[in-house]
Order: sequence, then C-alpha cells, then structure tokens
Amino acid sequence: MTHFNQIRKAYFPAVVLCLFSIIILMPADAHAGYLDPGANSSLVQWIVAGAAAVGKIKEKIVGMFKKSQK
Repeated sequence: MTHFNQIRKAYFPAVVLCLFSIIILMPADAHAGYLDPGANSSLVQWIVAGAAAVGKIKEKIVGMFKKSQK
C-alpha cells in the first residue's frame, strides 16, 4: 500500500463524518442567511474538534514511519 493510500484510508472516515455532521446540523431553510449565535458557536466547536482530530491522526501516521531509536 502506498503512502498516499494509507493517508487517504486514515482520513476518509473523519472527512465523511465531518461532512455528514455538517449536512445534518444545517437548517433546511435559512431565512435570509441568518444563523443564530448557538449555531455559530456549534460550528466553531466542530471546526476546533476536527482540527484536533486531524492533528492526532497526523501524529499517528508520522509515528508509523519514524524509526525507533534504541
């Protein structure tokens, strides 16, 4: 398995989960583009959590390719 395929396989579930969550959380009809403060803070929370998840996944991927130094 190539390096690109390993990364794609690792990130794919997280990307699908984020996109699915955004679709579910967005209202069906936004009146004049208005989002209440609760929706904005929820969106910011999802972005921060996604960034943290990507950081942890990246850490695991980099750890797989580092040589152990003994």
